[in-house]
Amino acid sequence: MKPSRAIAPGEAFLCLPRANDPAHFLRRAAERGAAAAIVVGNRAADTALPLVQLHTMDEAGRLLRRWFGTEHGSVRCIGITGTDGKTSVTWMLRQALARAGHFLGRLLEELAGPEMEIRIVELVARELGALPADRRRALAEAWAANREPVVVRSAHAIAAKQRQALAEAFRQALGPSEVGWTFTVDPGLVAGLHISIGAWTLAANLRDEMRFFTDGGHG
Repeated sequence: MKPSRAIAPGEAFLCLPRANDPAHFLRRAAERGAAAAIVVGNRAADTALPLVQLHTMDEAGRLLRRWFGTEHGSVRCIGITGTDGKTSVTWMLRQALARAGHFLGRLLEELAGPEMEIRIVELVARELGALPADRRRALAEAWAANREPVVVRSAHAIAAKQRQALAEAFRQALGPSEVGWTFTVDPGLVAGLHISIGAWTLAANLRDEMRFFTDGGHG
């Protein structure tokens, strides 16, 4: 997000409700070549720019999540409230979760092998079908526009049957594609897969943990 003085030609300017004089910032954004404006709040916006007027920040959040294909609406959060002890509880939870993650990582490292690789391929195929609609839509657009081979790195060699099943899962979830697939072994992953589709990455491995589909351009 940029202030109006930093807008580049062709960009959209987002004007938040805390702006004291929206017209001033809209004029400055237009002078710098903004292509459109998104104004949040109930005050009338005086601008010649193509305009989207939203009434609340909730509406703005929904619009931006759809635009960027983010998963913020499905993130699980823990709220810690109260008069006293919030910081102490936060740090204790952080330490507990870190220790639990360390134990799980050590356990998976001991169990890692070709059998686990097969299970992770199956997990990835299931996760494709369970992606939120906005995330799948954004990924499907990237999938359709991609002209480079899909690059799959795995901690252990993937058998031909699993390779075919993985490619078929992508086609069923995202649509047909004629691009090729490249498979390589990367022991540094310890267990699991790392899949690159253009700017998009699926990290379902022990080294990167289980982070499904992030856009390299935004994260």
